[in-house]
Amino acid sequence: MKFPGKAIPAISLAPAAVCANAAGPVPGGLDKNGRRLAAPIASRAGFGYVRPARLLGDLAAGGLVRRRRPPVSASAAAVALLAIAAVSFGFPAAAAECGADALGTARTLILKREYGAWGASQHTALPLRKGEVVLTFDDGPRPDTTPRVLKALADHCVKATFFMVGNNMAAFPDLARSVVRAGHSAAMHSYAHPYLGHLAPADQLADLKKTQEVYQATLGAAAPAYRFPMLAETPTLMAALQAQHIAVFSIDVGIGDWEADVTTGVLAARLAENLKAAGGGIVLMHDAYGPLADALPVLLKLLKDGGYQVVHLEWEGAKDPD
Repeated sequence: MKFPGKAIPAISLAPAAVCANAAGPVPGGLDKNGRRLAAPIASRAGFGYVRPARLLGDLAAGGLVRRRRPPVSASAAAVALLAIAAVSFGFPAAAAECGADALGTARTLILKREYGAWGASQHTALPLRKGEVVLTFDDGPRPDTTPRVLKALADHCVKATFFMVGNNMAAFPDLARSVVRAGHSAAMHSYAHPYLGHLAPADQLADLKKTQEVYQATLGAAAPAYRFPMLAETPTLMAALQAQHIAVFSIDVGIGDWEADVTTGVLAARLAENLKAAGGGIVLMHDAYGPLADALPVLLKLLKDGGYQVVHLEWEGAKDPD
């Protein structure tokens, strides 16, 4: 797969040792600004987060409550199949097709398939220049939202990395494959999005194994990277991922796009503010949410107008799914 922008040779980013905060879990993960949260008051499988109103003013005392998204209707699934076809065959492939107003992809950073822990909120920053951003999306694929995210990215000739949930990959394998066929990278985000710190070590490892199996079956390759649900890392899985030479990705910038009833204006303001503070880096978004899918064209224009440049992550040996 050839991408817009200039590729650079594969480089090794592995740290000399596991980061210090891999020695214990991050209680409750991080909020949208990278602050650590207390342990969540509830966690269950699903596709969204709700921050209860009583916790809005006190993140440290709160945490995250999982909200189960409704099942996808047959009509929505049918519409998604048409969108998948557009993703696979109809989206622009070169920056020249997008025009001068498109954000584009400035370059591709090709990584070796090895362990590393990245994202300045918890680990080491990727070797990016000031103003460079890596766009990442969690919790998909979902047929009611992911095709819209892919369309917005294609309209701007932007490539991103999708951290996919295993049960969604199993439910919508064609959509998962269409993400990679459109030139994006894929990685893992657990099987059912549990709060892993609440699981026994054996159950954590079982979740990882199940995720790896569905990833391999769907995309025809081993996953190169993993992001913990809610960014809540555990020593059990950090050690397992290191032993298997799988990179761990945290974030540099979040925008809280999983919050209930968040508006495009709020998401744009958060992105502008948080990027100004961070100077760039790994941006966390979620392709499983309608508000983000609605807002993404505005957010991409914001990045273009702000002079930010997109860097696409790839791993050695990446190939299109069969």
